[in-house]
Amino acid sequence: MDIHRRPFSQVGSLFFREDVIPELQSRLLHLRESDNKESFADKYRIGPIVDDQYWVGREEPVAGDRCPWPDMTTFLQATYRLALRRAESQAASVASSCPSFSSLLSRSKPDDIPELRQLLYHCISMVPY
Repeated sequence: MDIHRRPFSQVGSLFFREDVIPELQSRLLHLRESDNKESFADKYRIGPIVDDQYWVGREEPVAGDRCPWPDMTTFLQATYRLALRRAESQAASVASSCPSFSSLLSRSKPDDIPELRQLLYHCISMVPY
């Protein structure tokens, strides 16, 4: 089985088909129609990303797009937007004066948010290029 050598239809994490919501169950696993004819293509689906960076471990997750993305541009832009929301949420929190290790602000101060915001907006705008 060489599932990893075939382009996926979306960017996200690999799940068993029955472990994702019905909307995602109906999406094809691979980008090319011919690859979806393989027996394993019906067994798996792309679902929300499960990496700790997107959920911040024990911290309360901020609202954001963690679902499968159609391409790398959308994935990167959503990642930068999530980082921006998380940083702003942590800066507004009373806990931001003592951020956790996984926090974007672990080496920054809430006063750094304007520069961080500007940097992330630049990153979002540069992704398509």
